[in-house]
Amino acid sequence: MKWLIRLTVCLYPASWRHRYRTEFDALLEDITPHGRDFLDVFKGALEMHMTTGTLGKHVAVFGLAGALLAAALSFTLRDKYISVALLTMQNAAGQAGALEANRTELEQLVHRVLDRDSLTGIIEKQHLYERERADTPLESVLDRMRSDITIRLKSRTALEVSFAYPDAARAQNVTSDLLGKLIGENVASTSAILQVNAPPSMPLKFWPNRRVLTSLGLGAGLLMGLVLAWVRRPKINEQF
Repeated sequence: MKWLIRLTVCLYPASWRHRYRTEFDALLEDITPHGRDFLDVFKGALEMHMTTGTLGKHVAVFGLAGALLAAALSFTLRDKYISVALLTMQNAAGQAGALEANRTELEQLVHRVLDRDSLTGIIEKQHLYERERADTPLESVLDRMRSDITIRLKSRTALEVSFAYPDAARAQNVTSDLLGKLIGENVASTSAILQVNAPPSMPLKFWPNRRVLTSLGLGAGLLMGLVLAWVRRPKINEQF
């Protein structure tokens, strides 16, 4: 947190930094700052620039402030990893078949895999969402899990299955469990057979994308700087 506050101090006017920076740094070394302290320093920098400075300076400072705030918030978000696998469908003769031709059957299959009992079994087996399960109804946890699961047609003959989770190993294990359930539920079907085309991949971190979030913060800050500079522009009273 200290390094983030030091960066925020760079947003203050040069005159303030020249006069108070040494004293401020000494004070910062003697305390253990928290999020509220960061917000107070951040707010103080913006308030100073709202009363002084030119249009260009307003826009630049607010742009940097937006980028800094977005970057700081991104570090409070939990990392998420995703593991992806592919299934293909073959007919009874062993020939590749189009999954689209079996859409109704496929939708019923996915529905069974994502039902309450199926997902509850995976949650308990892999010890998922332990923090959420402590104070959240099970149905809400199941909805959360369904939002982390993707089962979609990748092509006419391939079905993509993926799971996203803060723990990389569990993301891969759950993707494997989903494959097993899909194939197990499919055994009763005689029209087509699902087979693993690509096993669960090594999990990759996909969230948060800190570069994208910082860029969005920069854009939002620049826009806010322009708006505030326009609102606070000097008003000329014309007399007739």
